[in-house]
Amino acid sequence: MSSIPPNPPTGPGPDDTSQPHEQGAWGAPGDPRPADPWSAPAPAGSSVPQESPYAQGSPAPGGSPYQQGPSVPPGSPAGPASSAEGGQGYGARGPGPDASAPGAGPGYGAPGQGSGYGAPAYTTPPTPAPGSDVGADLGASVKWAWNAFTRTIGPFVVPAVVYSVVTTVVVVVGVFGIIAALGVFSLDTYDAYGSPRITGGQVGWAIGIGAAITVIAAVCSLLWLTGATRAGAEVIDGRRPSIGQGFTGTGRTIGTALVVVVLTSIGSILFIIPGVVLSVVLMYAVPASARGASLGEAFSQSWNTVKTHPGTSILAALIVYAASALISTVSSIVIVTGVLVILLVPLQQLLYLALFERLNGRELSEPARA
Repeated sequence: MSSIPPNPPTGPGPDDTSQPHEQGAWGAPGDPRPADPWSAPAPAGSSVPQESPYAQGSPAPGGSPYQQGPSVPPGSPAGPASSAEGGQGYGARGPGPDASAPGAGPGYGAPGQGSGYGAPAYTTPPTPAPGSDVGADLGASVKWAWNAFTRTIGPFVVPAVVYSVVTTVVVVVGVFGIIAALGVFSLDTYDAYGSPRITGGQVGWAIGIGAAITVIAAVCSLLWLTGATRAGAEVIDGRRPSIGQGFTGTGRTIGTALVVVVLTSIGSILFIIPGVVLSVVLMYAVPASARGASLGEAFSQSWNTVKTHPGTSILAALIVYAASALISTVSSIVIVTGVLVILLVPLQQLLYLALFERLNGRELSEPARA
């Protein structure tokens, strides 16, 4: 068997890779491997080999247009000096702008810093201030009225049911009382010629019963309306009203509501249109009294609010009138009418109360949840 000849005294060239790894490609095993001539820069004072196409600072063969930095002719020094003049290896990142220099901005894509070409940050558009926008004021008031009603349902629904039942019973009993007083079903009502035989006393009793029905129904409506306003004022102040507060308002609120009802009723009986105008002009009088205004102040504040915001006030009144017309349309269905009335009266007063606050520049607090 032939023996392996010893390594020659001089190592093979960098392109000779046929030598087995166990014998060492660059000499005896254990000898340190010299630096890679393809990646390390040439020592200072030496010339760059012409066969190395990737030497730093030298152009690629054929004059590549992607050459970085000035070309280095053969024999010129290559090292730190030539690198400082701009000779950089392929893929090397050039030095960025000096951040300490005056006026120097961050580099494009710098982490944590905005780019000059980046999209502007999204900002929420400002909401209109209270009393400055019809849609915003009306929308916020409707939303608040509904939340106040549904989150504090007891003080609004329990009085509504009680007053509705009492009013219904009084009306039904009163109607039968009027019929009985007039003797409509009596055989003595008509004379021998078929003419009705109704005495003055019977007419008087019928009128009295009708007046009693009207008064009782008016009192129930007045207490119900002012109680709903009082409960709504408690919700605005961030408190939870009791069921007892929903049954009746304060004396000041009841007095204000009574004057409003009398004035609008007289206007409606006489010419109808004055009654409608007064109902709009005085629509905020009861809410103002619930917020602490006296009778004169409540009328003045209501007039000033309507005068300053006529569009919002008229639109709110039309919404209430439309709801009332809907109830009148389905009045033949007693159960449906009762439910709608139970909803309408509290929601109407809550809407007027919320609008009075918004149109006078006051934000509405979020109703507390049960």
